[in-house]
Amino acid sequence: MLWNSNIGDPIVLWIFKTILLFILFYCGYHISNDRKDNFKKYAYISTIFYSLIEGVRWMRGVDYWHYYQDIATNFKAIGTTPDPEPVYELFCTLFYNSQLPVCIAFVFYSAILFISFLSIIRHFKDLAIWALPLFFIITVGATENHVRQFFAIPFVLFAFSAWLSDKKILCYCLLCVAPLIHTSSLLFVVVFLLFTHWNFNMPRKGGIILLIVYVLLFFTWDISRLGAFSTWLQTLDALTGSKFEGYVYNADRWFTGEGSIEELTGGTVVTSTFRKYSEFVSSSMIIYYGYKFVNQNIYYRIFYIFSCLNLFIQVLGGDIELIGRFAEFFLIFIPITISYIVTAFKPYKSKEKIIVYTIFFFVYFVYMFLKYWGTPTITGSGFIWDA
Repeated sequence: MLWNSNIGDPIVLWIFKTILLFILFYCGYHISNDRKDNFKKYAYISTIFYSLIEGVRWMRGVDYWHYYQDIATNFKAIGTTPDPEPVYELFCTLFYNSQLPVCIAFVFYSAILFISFLSIIRHFKDLAIWALPLFFIITVGATENHVRQFFAIPFVLFAFSAWLSDKKILCYCLLCVAPLIHTSSLLFVVVFLLFTHWNFNMPRKGGIILLIVYVLLFFTWDISRLGAFSTWLQTLDALTGSKFEGYVYNADRWFTGEGSIEELTGGTVVTSTFRKYSEFVSSSMIIYYGYKFVNQNIYYRIFYIFSCLNLFIQVLGGDIELIGRFAEFFLIFIPITISYIVTAFKPYKSKEKIIVYTIFFFVYFVYMFLKYWGTPTITGSGFIWDA
């Protein structure tokens, strides 16, 4: 089964996406502004629509068929996940034996991801009006494609929510589950444990320093410099026989320009100059303005650090697939940080506030959503009825 851009009707896809975006705005508005605590009510509504619209997408990314076959054949088809992690293997086996339609598993993947994000927002309800729609817009490309990775991410988010509720034992148990679904989540687990147990303050001018470093990397970093890293990695005998052996053997592809998504898709994914610099502006604003509020509380400080990790990993890795996957574990915190900036901007001059609001709105809601309205993805615009 090969994917192509002609599957399904792109107008139908974008109508559903638009409906979902408005529902997330609507539910987020009520979570943030209702005097009565209606969190559960609007959490149910938003979860149902997100899970169904995203879950019944067909061929929703280049990896979709691969993960579909994991369940449909219980890892017996060519190209299924080799040596799957135990919790992921158990889930697929149980679902295979249940004889339920495979699409239900993808509805479940979407539901658990969105519920885990809501478990964080439950602690910061005033952010919901912006965080819910931004979550959809910012993560949709990754969540639709990297299915197993975004099956592991909910467990680190649930762990974070447990930590926010001072349920430390539950937090650590949940952190242990994520690597048993996708081994790459170990990086996030280590970073999470570091910054939740290290009581530190950010220096007063740290935001300017971070911004300068980011700008210098953006304009001077050359992805070809990772070639030396890939050469060194291939000499590590300690990784032979481990789950990372495949990555080590193919390090030239995974860690250099050979792993560029644009190269791998034959040039079908083109990052325009305008998009590159619009994302640069929005990322710079996240780093600079986010830092202004970084010491308001320890929770937001961690959101900000994770967001910066995403931005810096992305600028170092470009569109190299494997590096981008590590960045995606921290991507989930970008919507929260932007929402915090927008919500906490009240002390600033009105003109500056309007500029910040306008740029964020243009980059995320106009450029990243409206600009592509009606256009198909490289794997099509299908739903299960188009299969």
